[in-house]
Amino acid sequence: MSEIWSIVAWFLVVAGLLGTLLPLIPGGPLILAGAAVYYVSHPDGPLSLLTLVGLIVLAVVGFVIDWVSTFVSAKWFGAAKLSIWLGVIGGIVGIFFGPLGILVGPLIGVLGGELISGKKAKEAMKSTIGTLLGAGGGFVMKALVSLAMVVWFAWDVWS
Repeated sequence: MSEIWSIVAWFLVVAGLLGTLLPLIPGGPLILAGAAVYYVSHPDGPLSLLTLVGLIVLAVVGFVIDWVSTFVSAKWFGAAKLSIWLGVIGGIVGIFFGPLGILVGPLIGVLGGELISGKKAKEAMKSTIGTLLGAGGGFVMKALVSLAMVVWFAWDVWS
């Protein structure tokens, strides 16, 4: 039975790593869920409690980085709240148009929000690019945190 739980755990971990790349799929929490399933289904090891606690901390750090980077950069570059929400919606809609849609969807959403909010095109582009750079930086950091989670989990399971 533990083999089935191992498969479920690894499925969650891999889905979490892939989820880091796609909006709306909670990468860190899925990786953490996979580790928790593995930990509970293998009470005698090999996953340590220290690893599980460390993965919890990393999942929280990844979540905070993701949200803070987007909102701080949006505020820094003067983006309207509407723009942030339309950027999120643009990212969701963009999923259905493949990798290019994932990149262009938020751009269109934020830019549209800025223009609707009454900004002139040049000012709207500045805050749009700034917001997306901050969100992109947060995405890279979140992806690195998720990768670290997977490596730590795999290291502890296989060593």
